Amino acid sequence: MVEPFKSAPEFAAIVDPYPDPLALEMAIRKGGRQAKLAFARLWLSEGIPFVFKDSPWVYDAMRSWLSSRLSVDAKSISICGSGRLGSSLAPGRIGKKFDGNSDLDLFVVSREYFERLVREFNSWSNDYENKTIIPRNEDEERYWIDNNKRGPSNINRGFIDSWMIPNLD
Repeated sequence: MVEPFKSAPEFAAIVDPYPDPLALEMAIRKGGRQAKLAFARLWLSEGIPFVFKDSPWVYDAMRSWLSSRLSVDAKSISICGSGRLGSSLAPGRIGKKFDGNSDLDLFVVSREYFERLVREFNSWSNDYENKTIIPRNEDEERYWIDNNKRGPSNINRGFIDSWMIPNLD
């Protein structure tokens, strides 16, 4: 007998929108690729993030405000990390609760926005390599060397951090 819509048994007991991080870790480890994909869809990219559980309208207002400034759809902006789940899944920090010292890890999933950032990165990288722009100090130089080296690799994987592009006039 075929059972359509059968979920991974590892997730059967996990029904809380902000689940225990150790239970999630075990389910993901045992559940394989399908469990990882389900976890990413259900807990990492959808639903009301933990940090906004008591004020979901603020979450929507924040995304709307950001979308107008980034020229992307508000739905393409989301939160990951402890702000999403209520506790950390980072190695060595698993289970650390989201608190007043925690940050919000925002991300955008948008082809157009990604392509704009890639163009900006390539323009900066070209200016840096041709010495059209130069770092202002040793710390900046270390970051620029590292960003210029890692940027193309990240881009090839379909990922870029906007912080890798210096905020210059």
